[in-house]
Amino acid sequence: MDNNFLRFYKPKILIYLIVGLGIVIFLGSFIISNEISFIAFSAVIGILYLIDKFLWRYRPFKWLLRIPDFSGSYEGLLRYEYRDENCNIHSDELRHKKEIIQTGSSLLIKSYTYKKNGELSSPSTSLDVVVQDEKDGSFKLIYSYLNEGRPNQGFPLHYGTETVIFSETNGVKNLEGDYYTNRVPIQTRGEFLNLKQIQK
Repeated sequence: MDNNFLRFYKPKILIYLIVGLGIVIFLGSFIISNEISFIAFSAVIGILYLIDKFLWRYRPFKWLLRIPDFSGSYEGLLRYEYRDENCNIHSDELRHKKEIIQTGSSLLIKSYTYKKNGELSSPSTSLDVVVQDEKDGSFKLIYSYLNEGRPNQGFPLHYGTETVIFSETNGVKNLEGDYYTNRVPIQTRGEFLNLKQIQK
């Protein structure tokens, strides 16, 4: 099990819920048989599983979490920049898509950049995501990722780091931010421009 399994939950509410359920199970073991208590305990575990995997995004269960629902597909532009062997700076903009897969206890971010001809450049997948609340009501998602590369095109596997700001205005969810890589032999960096949610 992930060591940070409960990191997106509100600690106080979760503690009250667990203590309350614990008291019910403890008292149930005196009132009814241990066999029925085991069934009740199993049912509670099942309910917690359903909350974490499916019900977390609905009221009242979403109030257990300290983060909003980021899940969905976002599409916009990626502006990249790199310096070649002769120290000349190259930059351009490409179509970019992010897919956020979320449960109550996990976040997975998949990224896809497309070449000018529409061909997929190379996909990347987040390795771990840290979420910070910002004072303006937005959320900052910071994560490292692994890019699969395209060795047959001279584009090697590499790691990178992204900082993405999630905001919502009038029901429209938006991502923007920046990234850098350890790509060899030439490191790249860039920014994400106005990635709008296109699918929940």
